[in-house]
Amino acid sequence: MIMKDIIDLMPVPVLHKNIGNFINCDDISILKSAELKTMRPISSILCEASNEYIMNEINKWTNYFAHNIIGIEEHLSIETNEVLLIKTPPGNQLSMHDHPNSILSAVYYFEDAPESSPLVLYIEQQNIFKKFDFLVGYQKTNRYNESYYEIHPKKGDLVIFPSWIPHFNPTNMTEQPRYSLASQTWLRGNIPSTTKTRWERYSRAVRVSGEYYAPDLEM
Repeated sequence: MIMKDIIDLMPVPVLHKNIGNFINCDDISILKSAELKTMRPISSILCEASNEYIMNEINKWTNYFAHNIIGIEEHLSIETNEVLLIKTPPGNQLSMHDHPNSILSAVYYFEDAPESSPLVLYIEQQNIFKKFDFLVGYQKTNRYNESYYEIHPKKGDLVIFPSWIPHFNPTNMTEQPRYSLASQTWLRGNIPSTTKTRWERYSRAVRVSGEYYAPDLEM
């Protein structure tokens, strides 16, 4: 048995790409000096122009992910609702959560925190036999039985993932706070009805299919 015989059935895509540090130094200084406990909208911290260019850059990448990776229809677009500044002080953590009122989530890291805790994406794959309550032991972990994935971000990294994925940050064990920007999104456009039967959705998918996406992350 070799891996080419295995079908990865409907895998979940996550974008992890370094897009560089597009936020100017003055705005970074303002963000880091802002008063907040855990999170705060950057629209309440930065001027309107600064808030707009940051939101537009993140929005550009979420739309790229939605159209070029996931392959949503061209008449639909992804709209960033707002961008939040997230601060994780030493000894603190962000508990596991998801975003039920969002389509895609994006996290951007505008400074290095090399020893800080990772971003952990959690998908319960460990019990691959979904309809049964027992857990099976595995010889070793792999993408078919692993339940989480750790991302250790660097300065300029952007992570985009479906908002239904539970995620968290373990305790920040360093002596420095960790900063990031997070955004939630929604669809704009003529959104199809969700009342169609599974067969109707399948029939439509068959009619419009014929091209498999081979995503190219270069822009």
